[in-house]
Amino acid sequence: MATIERESQMTERGRYRFTVKKHARGEYWIAAEPAGNTIESLDDCVLGFEIEPKATHGHAVTVADFLNSNIVAITLT
Repeated sequence: MATIERESQMTERGRYRFTVKKHARGEYWIAAEPAGNTIESLDDCVLGFEIEPKATHGHAVTVADFLNSNIVAITLT
């Protein structure tokens, strides 16, 4: 876990990769899965992102690929 101190607040930074998941009701969503250092506060959680309910698997993969190509880390302050 990498930590940056700023004005008495602690910022945690973690590396995650984005993967496509499917709800039991058939809708796709994006999960951020650990891919290196993690944010300790999120270690017992699943960080997910809901996408358009009618999104196809292909669209969900496109979104996950875009995030993986453009998001270097997630930070929590």
